Amino acid sequence: MDLKTLAQIDLNLLVVLQVMLEEGSVSGAAKRLFLTQSAVSKALGRLRDQFDDPLFTRTSNGMVPTPKALQLKERLPAVLTAMQGLITPDIFHPEKTKAVIRVAMGEHAGILLLPPLIELLQRHAPGVKLQALNRVEHQLDRLATGELDFAIHMQHQRYPAEFKPAQLFKTSQGLMVREGHPLVGRRPEDVDMKQLKFVRLILPDANELEFLANIDVAKRHIAEANTVFETSHVASAVEVVRRTNCVLPIPEVLSLDAMITRGTTWLQFNPFGDFSINYALVSHLRTESSPLHRWVAEQIQTVTARIIGT
Repeated sequence: MDLKTLAQIDLNLLVVLQVMLEEGSVSGAAKRLFLTQSAVSKALGRLRDQFDDPLFTRTSNGMVPTPKALQLKERLPAVLTAMQGLITPDIFHPEKTKAVIRVAMGEHAGILLLPPLIELLQRHAPGVKLQALNRVEHQLDRLATGELDFAIHMQHQRYPAEFKPAQLFKTSQGLMVREGHPLVGRRPEDVDMKQLKFVRLILPDANELEFLANIDVAKRHIAEANTVFETSHVASAVEVVRRTNCVLPIPEVLSLDAMITRGTTWLQFNPFGDFSINYALVSHLRTESSPLHRWVAEQIQTVTARIIGT
């Protein structure tokens, strides 16, 4: 493709040429294009220079196209139709769409949201393939470069203007323990944190998370000193809790999944302070005008509202 040559072409001239070929006269073309005959004549002169051909010759029967013009007449409609297709908004049909959507989503959110989301996509947009990626660092950078389409994560303290965070839900922080754990039934104020053994979930982009600003730093240091197991795998963390007296700080939303929380109890006890955790659906401005991305975002929000409640 010779972009340098293309840059020298006034594409509006092609429209004039198409109308001239259809009308066969300068006056007819001027009337259809809402231009003066002088303006159409000047455009025709530029077209002749561009194609190095007269394009039309004047006879007693009117303007007659040259062989070059007849050649262009065969090819020009397809070119103009393709140009119109580039600027005409697509009509989005989920059931006909084939696409891959990449979402960064922690396992704890994915356990709840992905099964019903995939079920919904299969019902309404079977050609849309979802890739859910766990443990993705630098999620905002990847959204900006197009490596990701969405990120669902614990809300960050701040987002640059090019990103669009939408709050999905808010959840309390508490402790997950095994059934029959000594903490069950005890008042939070009677619990000595120094006696607890912690399991900690490793979170991507941890330093950016909004809720960290509300954590009691001294209590956080105690928990870090008493941490016996760190992992990014929720299932492994829960299984350790299920088999030991370790405690797992985790959002209440995970307690909604009966399968993964079998044999455990979620305690409404946040040892690090009184605060909630916001989850956000984040996209980049580059996808703001995409019907596909808007539709997928709506489906994610719909599924979340059904599970968590509006």
